[in-house]
Amino acid sequence: MESAARRYFGPGSVIYCMAQTPHLILRTLQHLSPAPSAQQREIMRNSDDYYPDVPESHGWHVYCNMANALWSRQLDSRLAGDWDMFQPGKKESHLHAAA
Repeated sequence: MESAARRYFGPGSVIYCMAQTPHLILRTLQHLSPAPSAQQREIMRNSDDYYPDVPESHGWHVYCNMANALWSRQLDSRLAGDWDMFQPGKKESHLHAAA
């Protein structure tokens, strides 16, 4: 996966989707250079899964994204959270769009 990410997205670009585990968070932090650079960004998984047909899951999905975004920015300001997704036109889509 890492070699494919380097090939198609460039050196230093690694995509970890569908996982937010301690070893992947550490690995993401290790990819950041010691000297802060505005050009360097790392994307890490930031949320629980999106379940469009489970209405009670939407608030939790937005909450997890928000909490993890705040937490990950404290680890390093160059981390960008992947807020997963939502589907326009669904009853709860306004909640996800506002977040």
